[in-house]
Amino acid sequence: MAKLADKTARTASTALDTDMMYLTDAAGANDFKIPRGTFLQGNNVAVTATTDGLTTGLIPDGSRHVTVTSSVGTKVCVLPAGVVGDVITGYVDGNGFEMQTLASTSDKINDVDCSGANEAAVPATHNFTCTKVEDDHWLMLGYTSAGVIATIAPDTDA
Repeated sequence: MAKLADKTARTASTALDTDMMYLTDAAGANDFKIPRGTFLQGNNVAVTATTDGLTTGLIPDGSRHVTVTSSVGTKVCVLPAGVVGDVITGYVDGNGFEMQTLASTSDKINDVDCSGANEAAVPATHNFTCTKVEDDHWLMLGYTSAGVIATIAPDTDA
């Protein structure tokens, strides 16, 4: 199985092409160059919203699609720190949930700081897309199960 490798520690005798990502085989012996910006399928994960968004409510770094389970609409999931360009899609079924950002940041969702007192409520049976558009800003869009765009407007924690 291949994995992305951190090649910042390469020896001085080996040139590092900064326009490329490097994929290393399981033995760590062979590099394959991939142009930056190439789409790589990430993780599909299931998370369970919690009272504070911690433990099972944390969306892992590198997630690409998240299926959220929530026992009540006031439970919380927390976005990862992410990097500009990250896109996370997701779905919540029977009950909605509240999306927040990491408490250690002042990251915003739709231009509102959601690292504590505010959150973005996602209604039951809705899909969502979160895109990291700035170092401290996620853009979040919602869609009904019929594909109709639904407004996700962060507000004060209820």
